[in-house]
Amino acid sequence: MFFIIKFDFSTISEKYTVAGNIPYYITSPIIAHLLGEIDDLANKNRAVIDDIILMVQEEVADRLSSNPGHKEYGYITAYVNAFYKVQKLFT
Repeated sequence: MFFIIKFDFSTISEKYTVAGNIPYYITSPIIAHLLGEIDDLANKNRAVIDDIILMVQEEVADRLSSNPGHKEYGYITAYVNAFYKVQKLFT
C-alpha cells in the first residue's frame, strides 16, 4: 500500500496542486508531511506544492479555518495558515 506521508514530492519537477480525501485519524501527519517540519524553512515539499485541496471531516475543517481566540484554534491552525490561505468551501 502506498502512503502519502512517505512520498518525496520534490521528485516532481514542476509546481502542482495536491488534492485528496483524507481520513480523520491521519489528517495531521499528512498535513505536516505536505508542509514539512515547522523549523525546516527550506522544506522540499513546500517548494513544489502550489495548492493543497483536501476533503476532511467537518471538525477538522472547522479547526483549520478557525480564527485566533476561537476554541478550535490551535497549533495545526496556526501552522497551516502560516503557509496557505484556508477556506472551508462547504459542509
